[in-house]
Amino acid sequence: MRARAWWAAAAGAAALATLFLLATASGEAGWDGAPEIPVAAPDLPPVPGRSPGAREPPPSQAAAGPSGPREGAPRTEAADRERPDLDDYADPTDLAPGEIEARRQHRLAQARRGRENYAQHPPFSRPLRENDDLVAPEQIAPTVRPLSPPDAGGPGELSAVVRQTQDRVFLRPGSVATVGLEATIGGEPVPARVVSAALVRWAGQPPAASEPLLAVSFSPAGPLLTASFAPPVETLGSYTGDLLLRVEAEVGGERGDLIYAFVYTGAPPATFAGVVRDRLESGSVVFDVGLEVRRPGRYRIQGRIDDATGLPLALARFDGELAAGRFDLPLVLFGKIVHDEGATSPFVLRDLEGFRLLDGVYPDRETLDPWAGPYRSRAYRPDELSPAPWDGSPAPAPRQPTP
Repeated sequence: MRARAWWAAAAGAAALATLFLLATASGEAGWDGAPEIPVAAPDLPPVPGRSPGAREPPPSQAAAGPSGPREGAPRTEAADRERPDLDDYADPTDLAPGEIEARRQHRLAQARRGRENYAQHPPFSRPLRENDDLVAPEQIAPTVRPLSPPDAGGPGELSAVVRQTQDRVFLRPGSVATVGLEATIGGEPVPARVVSAALVRWAGQPPAASEPLLAVSFSPAGPLLTASFAPPVETLGSYTGDLLLRVEAEVGGERGDLIYAFVYTGAPPATFAGVVRDRLESGSVVFDVGLEVRRPGRYRIQGRIDDATGLPLALARFDGELAAGRFDLPLVLFGKIVHDEGATSPFVLRDLEGFRLLDGVYPDRETLDPWAGPYRSRAYRPDELSPAPWDGSPAPAPRQPTP
């Protein structure tokens, strides 16, 4: 049972790490513009009659006619929004042709509004309210699960439930990870005990655990058990890939195996040098961020910007190729975001993080040591910042400072 439980937990943890990589790397192929969505479809063939075997609409609908728009009558955005029932599921065989067309037009209108709303701001400067999972660095949802799954054919429920937390996925030389563990029985907190905890490599085809690299100790912190550790750089050498923290825990006499998944990305390819300046350009605020590049390649750098009251405001991003050397990278606070959010200056670049993208290998990145900041801009008057939507202009280009 223990072997099966550990293998299931390890496979789940590796899948979680892979999903995290895919989520954080989304959009790394470059932004080619939003997909074209038709405003209307006047050239579509006429809606055919009811197909054989389709059920008749209820008598009330038959008397009143289809709930969609009259043929040839244009739908307005206000009318479309007044029909929330169009979002409800309905069996297509229960719908008249006009109702099917009304739902199709409703979905097209929703997609068009979504595209128009997205295009108000550039991809390199987005409102943080649309990125709740990016308000803080490496937000990782807790994992809640039974301490040990039942045997096949055994009882369907076990009493002990554990909640696992970790503050990061990516590790570099010198980085410190913190993990937590708490347990409940019947919804009530109960003490947990860590029998053993060891960090191992998870590599090979198929992946297999190495001999323990590091023993990790947990300590009580209120209702939690917590542990902090740094990857053993000398032992890891040139290795990059998955690391697992394997934990054997005991709760109320029940034992089980838990897994915390990490990705070791090796030595950073570049170093942040802080923020050089802030300036006004084309009605937006630009923060010039110093970066010392040791290994050339494609870099993704992003920073979170708050307003003077601490309101999370924008996620500013640079995405492009860099040669070796020193650069000032422009991170943009788009003017319309300030107006849309009713934000006040001075603005605060709260932190910086980034990575160098690697093509065709795993891990697919070399991560940088984050810069904790903060940097506070000068005060800007509201009339200095443009409320105009994005016109498609590219992001400002990085510059190499003159000697």
